Amino acid sequence: MNILMWGVDYLASFVETYMCCIFLGTFLDREKLEESKYPVIWCSIVGAFLVIVLNSIELFSYFTTVLFLALMIVFNFVLYRKKLMVCILLAIYMVILSAIDFGIASCAAYVTGVNVDGIMNQQSIIRIYCILISKAILSIITVFTNNITRKNKFISRKYMVILAICAIFIMLSNFILLEISEASNSQSINIFSIVYFVASLLIIILIFYLITAIAVSYEKNQTMTLIQMKNDMLQKSLDETEKTFSMWRQSVHDYKNNIIALSSLAKKKDIQAIEEYLSSEREKLNAKTFYIKTGNSVIDVIVNTKQNIALNRGINFIVNAGVSEDLQISALDMSSMLGNLIDNAIEASINEQNPEINLNIKEKKNFLIIEISNNFTGEFDQNCNTTKKDKALHGIGMKSIRSTVQKYSGEFSIDKKYNKVCAVVIIPINKRQ
Repeated sequence: MNILMWGVDYLASFVETYMCCIFLGTFLDREKLEESKYPVIWCSIVGAFLVIVLNSIELFSYFTTVLFLALMIVFNFVLYRKKLMVCILLAIYMVILSAIDFGIASCAAYVTGVNVDGIMNQQSIIRIYCILISKAILSIITVFTNNITRKNKFISRKYMVILAICAIFIMLSNFILLEISEASNSQSINIFSIVYFVASLLIIILIFYLITAIAVSYEKNQTMTLIQMKNDMLQKSLDETEKTFSMWRQSVHDYKNNIIALSSLAKKKDIQAIEEYLSSEREKLNAKTFYIKTGNSVIDVIVNTKQNIALNRGINFIVNAGVSEDLQISALDMSSMLGNLIDNAIEASINEQNPEINLNIKEKKNFLIIEISNNFTGEFDQNCNTTKKDKALHGIGMKSIRSTVQKYSGEFSIDKKYNKVCAVVIIPINKRQ
C-alpha cells in the first residue's frame, strides 16, 4: 500500500503541476505554452517530486499548499516572465483545485461515514479513489478552459483582478469550511460542505466564462471599429485621389488650350507674345505637383495624393521610391498602412517652422521597407497617443498600422532622434507568380 500511495500521490502532484502550467499559459502566452511543451513536463516532474518528498505523502496540508504555491510561482514566472499575472491566475487555479479536492473528499466522507480528515490524511483505498477522481475532473476543466479561450487573444487585466479577488474570497471560505468539517462529523455539515464546494466551483467557472465573454465582445467591437475606420480612411483616400485625377484632367485640358493659343500666336508671328505666354505657363508649371512613379500603381496613387495635400499645407515632401507592381499586399492594406503613416507625418509637421517629410520605399532581399521621417520639435510620445480631443477616432490610425504590419508578419518601429521622428515598416514579401 505504501508504494502504491507514493505512486498515486506523485501522479496527483504531477497532474496538478502540469495542469497549472497549462492553465496559466492559456492566458499568459499560448504560443509560449505550445513551444515549451517539454520544459512544462520537466517542471511538473520536478515539482511533483519535491511536493511528495517534503510533505510525507499527505493528500492535503497547509504546508503542501504553501509549497505548491511557491513552486508554481517560480516555475511559471520562469516560463512566462509575467509575475503579476502569474499570481492572479494562480489564485484562480487554486480555487478550482481546492474546490474539487474538498468537494470529492466531502462526498466520500458522506458516502462512507468516515471523517473528512481521515480521508485526506490516511493511506486507504478511499483516498486513492478521491485522488484519481479529483485529478480527472481537474484535467477536464483545464482542457475545457483552454478550448473556450482558444480564439480569444486578450482579457483585460482589470477583469482578471476582479476574478482573482473573487477566487481568493472563495478559497478562504473553502479552507474555513474544511476546518469546520474536520472538527465535526455531522452529516448535515458534510452535505452543506458538498453543496458549497460544488457551488464555489460553478461560481468561479461562471464568473470566468462571463469575463471571457466580455473580453470576446470587446475584441469584436474593437475589430469592427478598426474595420469601419479603415473603410472611412479608404473612402477619404479615394476622394483625394479623385481630386488628384480631376486636377490632372484639368491640366490636359489646359494643355490643349495652350497648344491652340500658341498655334494662333505662331501664325501671327508674334514672338514677344509667345515668350510672355511661355513665361507665364512656366511659372504655373513650377507651382504644380509632378506625378511620382514608384513602379507600383497603388503606391503611386497614395503617394501623389498625400504629396499634394502636404504641399498645399506648405510642407516639403521628398519621395524616393522604387518598388515592383507584384507585391503580395492588398490594395486596402497598403492604402491603410501607407496612408496612415503619411497622415501622421503631415499632422506632426503642420506646426513646425521648417516642415519636411522624407519618404523612402524600397525592396531589399525579399523585404518591403518603408521609412518615413519628419521634422518634429515637440514632445515625443513613444506610444504615439494622439493629443486631439477625439482620441478614439484619431488613435485608431496607429493601431491600424500595427495591425496591418502584424497581419503580414512584419515589424514596425517609431522613434525620435534629435528633431526628427522616424517610422520604419519592414514586411517580408513574396512576388505573385
